[in-house]
Amino acid sequence: MYKYFLLIFISMTSLGIDTVKACTIFSCSRGGKTFTAANEDDMTPFTRIWYSPATKDRYGSVSFGAADMQAAAAMNEYGLFYDFAAANYDLSKLNLNNPYKGDLMWEILGKCKTVKEAMVFLKKYAYAISAKALLADKEGNSIVITPGGIIEKTGDFQVNSNCNMIDGKLSCRRPDIANEMLAASKENNVGFLKTILDKTHQEGELNTLYSTICDLKRGIIYIYLFHDYNTVYKIDLKSELRKGHHIENLADHFPASFAYENFYKNHDLYL
Repeated sequence: MYKYFLLIFISMTSLGIDTVKACTIFSCSRGGKTFTAANEDDMTPFTRIWYSPATKDRYGSVSFGAADMQAAAAMNEYGLFYDFAAANYDLSKLNLNNPYKGDLMWEILGKCKTVKEAMVFLKKYAYAISAKALLADKEGNSIVITPGGIIEKTGDFQVNSNCNMIDGKLSCRRPDIANEMLAASKENNVGFLKTILDKTHQEGELNTLYSTICDLKRGIIYIYLFHDYNTVYKIDLKSELRKGHHIENLADHFPASFAYENFYKNHDLYL
């Protein structure tokens, strides 16, 4: 059994960079509303959504990820949300005591309702994943978790992105644009957050495969496929969890798109 959990742990640490390439993620809590929003940027299409109803040991949740079914982002029935952005931490150079032998973020999602409760796990176990995770709850709290430590939110929003530092400067403008737009406005609604996602999306070899806006208080998720922000698929998490465990292809919820079809049909995994 120990070898089994150790294998999961090693897989999480080695796959952290490969599964999530270059995302822009942020939380915003103002005006009595709490949202998270994210552009999921990668080179591999075929995004899956899977629902895991509550059991005696876990809270119910929804997860998003590639065809390998490794969760890149997830939210539970109590409005606790996480999303990864890849990073280049060298775990071998960090003093990571007592790493969790399994998927730490999945454990947190199943056992915690708030960021405060999650901090109990994060103080006990080392976060040994070479990626940055934004964790947010419906009370408006959020943190960015890295192997090097935890960054707490200051103010009413927090941005998590994975632009590398080159000569002391960020290598891209995505986090700057998100920070500037959030700081310059007091808005906090789906339309405004969608505009930020549009301004920070990517096209080319690396694409924004899908985008999400999560209303953490209401348990509602708004999804946009392949950086098309005019067409939305809306999820009511509680309603979906009542249907039992099920797995879906995200693209099945959207009308045909030539741009997306051309992208996935030319991918190595298509056949």
